[in-house]
Amino acid sequence: MKDRFAAGRAEQALIFSRHACQANGLAIYVVIDARSGSIVHLCFAEATQAAAARKLQHLLPAAVFVENQQDHPLIIRMLADYCNGRQRQFAPPCSSLLVDVATSFQRLVWQAIADIPYGTTRTYGDLARQVGTVRCARAVGQACHANPLALIVPCHRVVGAHGQLGGFSGGLDIKKRLLALEAFYTADEQKA
Repeated sequence: MKDRFAAGRAEQALIFSRHACQANGLAIYVVIDARSGSIVHLCFAEATQAAAARKLQHLLPAAVFVENQQDHPLIIRMLADYCNGRQRQFAPPCSSLLVDVATSFQRLVWQAIADIPYGTTRTYGDLARQVGTVRCARAVGQACHANPLALIVPCHRVVGAHGQLGGFSGGLDIKKRLLALEAFYTADEQKA
């Protein structure tokens, strides 16, 4: 993905910022296109901001990152609403720097993931069948790993064949916390 991006884009200014949810301390790093205002990359916090910045520089080598210490109101509201159970699904962007360079298979998988209901999970095999590639559960896992829009494309809802958590770009602890958060807000609905 890195080479395809570097070959296809001139230098671009991107705004890099960190946001935390007051309710439970979840933190995300967000990269926003300075020109369009669209979200380019959203990932759960790495151990340090420097580690997250290195990862993003690797993904977007032609970009110029401008660190932003101010909160972005849209991101703050989105994260707070998710952490409080009010926002359960996000409209994935049709176009962003990293979505544009993804393969058609990755985009197909990401759309299927975006359709997984809040508070539920699907297996890699379920998604492979849904996108018409029954024997490609591993390729679905690779598409999850390449997902540039964590939370918007909720890969944390994808689990192994027997419910085991498997990998997650934000780490298994964050995956567990996200699934527990969603289970908390859907528990009353499931009883009804």
